[in-house]
Amino acid sequence: MKSVSANNTPGQEKRLSNGMRFFLTMVGIYLGVGIFDGSTMATALANSWEMLVKLMPVMGLVFTVNALVSNFLPPAWIERHLGESSGWQGWALVLGVSTLVPGSPFILYPLLHELTQKGLKKSLAAVFLYNRTVKITFLPAMTLYFGFRYTAVVSLFMLAAAILSGIIVGSLSKHQTRHAPLVSPGL
Repeated sequence: MKSVSANNTPGQEKRLSNGMRFFLTMVGIYLGVGIFDGSTMATALANSWEMLVKLMPVMGLVFTVNALVSNFLPPAWIERHLGESSGWQGWALVLGVSTLVPGSPFILYPLLHELTQKGLKKSLAAVFLYNRTVKITFLPAMTLYFGFRYTAVVSLFMLAAAILSGIIVGSLSKHQTRHAPLVSPGL
C-alpha cells in the first residue's frame, strides 16, 4: 500500500522535499570532501557552525514575524491591500515598508512566501526585494559623504528601478499563469 501525504495524491510515491534534498546534497558534499581532506571538512563544519550561531537570532526574528503575520494578518486584508486589486496603494505601501525593514533580504524570503500564499502580488514581492537597497538608516551617511542632490537622485532611481522590476515580474507572472509553468513542480 502506498502512503499519502499532504504533498502527494493517492497513487503517487512519497517524495523528498526540496529542503531535505538540499540537506542530503550538502551532507554528501561534506562527506566527499572529508574522504579526501578531513581537515578541510573540519574547518568547513566549524565555519558552518559559527555562521549558524550568528544567524540564530535573526532566524528567530524571522520566525516570530512570520508567526505574527500568519496569525494576525488575515488573507482578506492582504488580498485587499497587497493583492491583485490593491492598485497604487499596494505599491506605495510596499515601497514604504521595504525602506524601513532592516537586514538582508534572504532572511525575508519565508515571510514573502507566506504573504504570496495569502494573496500578495508577485510584482509587489519583487518591488519589496529590490527596494530594500534604499535604506532610511543609510541616508544621513550617504548625504554626508555624497551630498543631498546625489542621495536624492540615486534614491529616486532605485525607487524607479524597484517599480520597473515589479512591473516586469508582474507581467512575467501573469504570462506564466496563462501558459505552462516555467519550472516543473517536481524540481
